[in-house]
Formats: sequence, structure tokens, C-alpha cells
Amino acid sequence: MYNTKLINSLLKKEHLYLRIEDTKNHGLYLSIENNQLYLQGTPEDFIDLADLLVSLAISKEAQGQH
Repeated sequence: MYNTKLINSLLKKEHLYLRIEDTKNHGLYLSIENNQLYLQGTPEDFIDLADLLVSLAISKEAQGQH
């Protein structure tokens, strides 16, 4: 799979990309509380995750793993 970064490119083109300067808190954090899954991260983290999911979904590789 090649990460095409479609979401990242589109948001930058439309001047909607939010960049957070505090880089020490980057990364996605998963937790489970009260039988609910919580996902925490910066806006950049969620944009990167969206890019990976879109790239995986449109790739011809690893069918059925997404």
C-alpha cells in the first residue's frame, strides 16, 4: 500500500489543515472505558489516520484486511 495522503493534500489545498506546534504530544492513544473505545490525538494525528485508511481502502493490496 502506498499512502497517497489524499486528505492531507485536499485540506492544505483548501487552507483547512490545522497544524499543532506542540509536537511532544503526537500520537494516537486508545483506551477502553465503560465498554467504549476512546481514541485521542491531535488534529494532525486524525488527518494522518484518515489518510492511511483512505489509502488502504483504495489499494489493490491485502483485500479483506480493511
